Amino acid sequence: MAHQSDPGGFDSADLPRGMADMELMRRIIDQTVGFVGLLAPDGTLTEANAPALEAGGVSRDEVIGKKFWECYWWSHDTAGMARLEAAVQRAAQGEVVRYDAEARMAGDTRMWIAFMLSPLRDAAGRVVALVPSGFDITERKAAEDRLRAAHDTFRDLVERSPFGIYTVDADFRLHQVSQGAQKVFENVRPLIGRDFAEVLRIIWPEPFASEAIGLFRHTLETGEPYHAPGTVETRADIQVREAYDWKIERLTLPDGRDGVVCHFYDLSERQRFEEQIKLLMREVNHRAKNMLSLVLSIARQTAASSPEDFVERFTQRIQGLSAGQDVLVQSGWRHVPIGALVRSQLSYFQDLIGTRIHLDGPEIEVTAAAAQTLGLALHELATNAAKYGALSVPGGEVHLRWKIAPQQGQPQFLLEWQESGGPDVTEPQRRGFGSTMTGHLVRSSLNGEVETSYAAAGLVWRLACPADGVIEDPVPARRPLSDETGYVDTRPDNTVLVVDDEPLIALDIAEGLDRAGYKVLGPANSVAQARTLLSQSRCAAAVLDVNLGQETSVPLAKELRRLGIPFIAVSGYSATQLPDEFEGVPLIGKPMNFNILFDQLGKVLSPGAE
Repeated sequence: MAHQSDPGGFDSADLPRGMADMELMRRIIDQTVGFVGLLAPDGTLTEANAPALEAGGVSRDEVIGKKFWECYWWSHDTAGMARLEAAVQRAAQGEVVRYDAEARMAGDTRMWIAFMLSPLRDAAGRVVALVPSGFDITERKAAEDRLRAAHDTFRDLVERSPFGIYTVDADFRLHQVSQGAQKVFENVRPLIGRDFAEVLRIIWPEPFASEAIGLFRHTLETGEPYHAPGTVETRADIQVREAYDWKIERLTLPDGRDGVVCHFYDLSERQRFEEQIKLLMREVNHRAKNMLSLVLSIARQTAASSPEDFVERFTQRIQGLSAGQDVLVQSGWRHVPIGALVRSQLSYFQDLIGTRIHLDGPEIEVTAAAAQTLGLALHELATNAAKYGALSVPGGEVHLRWKIAPQQGQPQFLLEWQESGGPDVTEPQRRGFGSTMTGHLVRSSLNGEVETSYAAAGLVWRLACPADGVIEDPVPARRPLSDETGYVDTRPDNTVLVVDDEPLIALDIAEGLDRAGYKVLGPANSVAQARTLLSQSRCAAAVLDVNLGQETSVPLAKELRRLGIPFIAVSGYSATQLPDEFEGVPLIGKPMNFNILFDQLGKVLSPGAE
């Protein structure tokens, strides 16, 4: 059949067979997108396609016959030439060589090339030529750089964030953890790559751990976000109650697969702060009501003993109480320096300290309860000295001394107020509230002995009491209330145990009960003192102040319940704030109304009465 030529195109029949094949190959490789050539085994360039020549800005005649590493655009790059020469040597040995290289192109542009050099073998397997090829991967490299930068940005945003962020990958493994979230996972090592279900079960208890795992899996599978505000749980690893506001969302991670990101906010510190605020407010409420009760007690006692000059006396006592409160507040209601306590009660006579008022004693610290009692007593002594004693005339003096004296058994706290140079002293015919404050109040509160001498030369007042009741918190006795300690279950009908750490309030309650016809056991100002009284005497009921300063009356409540002795709670706290041991117990709020107290006592002592 006759061959039909294309008058307008290439006809291979027009060339000898070998030349036609070569021309056809050249035309084919010239049409390829990549760079293609042909090398002799020693690296001499024998053929190059048009894209390669155009990219290098050279003609065929300029490069054909040269060593491959000495032509094209890389001839300026010594390191690049050496790499190519080494690649030719490896390919001549039959190895396929691949690598990416950045090269300078025509016009001084830069291009990334994915380069490959392959051996060409004859039928016998001998390497007869080498085929260099390459593709422009500049855009791919740029995309990889952008992806790498995005990945690094994503990683930095997560890992360096001071906020709580972590991610879980498509294989449900912990993927990244921010600096702000490190503390949550500090007991989980290694962090990254660990099975997330295992991680959650280390940190959180059941059933919360399983619930959280289910939520994360659901979001990973469906893309449905979840927000859980205010989750409060006790950690399984550290046994600490923590609170979090957290939410999870599905996102595409840098590897292109789906993952879950969790943003959380640690509410634990805020919750502890709020609880502290509640505790402080509760304590302020308690102290305020206690103070009102104390003021009411002072008013009652002052009115009963000094009705003719009530306003003056009451005002002075409230001022003395206020001065003592200042010192207590400054010390945080803990131990008070005795020097500061003394000066607070003698502040009206500040100019006389060192000249007519002489202070002598070591700088020791007394407990808050003891400070309040001593402050009230010192105020009464100073007021009396200014009105009737040594400070009422020029030249009179007061010597105030204190010390800790070693005694057989336990150290004693000794305090002495001695006046001299004042008017002649005579013993008063009537005992007023001042005498109660410096006598019975101090004795019952500090478990001590008080001696008042009305010598003609001047009043002398002395206190001796166990030091551990003044300079440190007493340790409550742990003796149970039982028949073995001497308690007898046959109770009198109207004896009431009174327990309150505020001596003046306790005294006021005791006197109120006495006026109403009750017999009073105590009052006691601590659990230890109440235990001692109950081991020696009997009672039909008890009135318990719930908060006793550094302790509560919970141990007494437990023992009284066990013995079947009814009791009434007195507190500045509300019923919801009381310990569980006071559940169902009548509660009388401070300041106290005695009529309510008498009514409740009648009910607990006669439970069957209407």
